[in-house]
Amino acid sequence: MCTVSFVGFNNHRYMTSNRDEQTTRPVAKSPEIIKEGKRKIIFPRDPKAGGTWFMADDSGKVAVLLNGAETKHIPLSKYRKSRGLILMEIMKAENSFSTSETINLDEIEPFTIILFENKKLHQLRWNYHSKSMLQLDEQSSYIWSSSTLYDQEVIEKREKLFNNFLKNQLEMNEIAIIDFHKSPRIDSLEEGFLINREEKYKTFSITQAKISDLSLEFTHIDLLSDQIFHNELALIPNY
Repeated sequence: MCTVSFVGFNNHRYMTSNRDEQTTRPVAKSPEIIKEGKRKIIFPRDPKAGGTWFMADDSGKVAVLLNGAETKHIPLSKYRKSRGLILMEIMKAENSFSTSETINLDEIEPFTIILFENKKLHQLRWNYHSKSMLQLDEQSSYIWSSSTLYDQEVIEKREKLFNNFLKNQLEMNEIAIIDFHKSPRIDSLEEGFLINREEKYKTFSITQAKISDLSLEFTHIDLLSDQIFHNELALIPNY
């Protein structure tokens, strides 16, 4: 939930997320599939708050949470609800974009949500005071870095590395994108994509959804246990 990329290439869309957390935080549960009406939703669950940072369903909808909004904020001692539960509430809605426009975010910590729904890509941000909604080009590629862990200079470095990766990658696929997310890329485990900050903050996992016309492939790599979980959902666009 601290690095998210979206790659639109040919008829595939790839959403990939690195989850960087304090090493004292409990390890997330393995991805599970639940039924929500006629829908199947897949996600890893955070045992601390019960929410998640990455959800996908069998309509091809994907929502990913990133800590922080435009700039680093001052954390409060208490919040009304976990951001991971907000993501679940938005994702479970029949129309997630409409729900994100109307959902009450008072007393919620700042966040960014990247939402791919009905083949459209949106960015939702909340910064304590206001929401911002931005529609993006689903055929393009983007990278986001959490403002809570990275300053603007490092964020710009990461964007350049991502753009170089896109430019130089001869064959774009899920393996190449995950390899990019697994590499430090910068000569520092403090600032790279795979981080280790004095054993206090680490990259716990990498999660990816690959969306095609017929299926959604969900891959979750637990870097702490060195386990890989893979599921594929056949897409059912209309319920």
